[in-house]
Amino acid sequence: MAETRVPQCTLPDVLARFGTRAVRLMKLDIEGAEMAALSGARELLASGSISYLLCELNDNLLRQAGSSYSQLAGFLTGLGYVQESPGD
Repeated sequence: MAETRVPQCTLPDVLARFGTRAVRLMKLDIEGAEMAALSGARELLASGSISYLLCELNDNLLRQAGSSYSQLAGFLTGLGYVQESPGD
């Protein structure tokens, strides 16, 4: 399998580039790396700069990355986010 390199940057860098400090909706589908990404955005999440999160999660992939659904849910709950599932 060929290796593909993808440039990366932090969410605060992206926001600065676009001249904003707030995100209305942030969607994540990053194959188990959600905890790492959200940990990196902790200050933005804690400040309320991100209003809503939409995360597609796979517990097996989270575990392979050293995390879990319950760890991720606890992290977000601790920052004041409320979990809602489709149909709630």
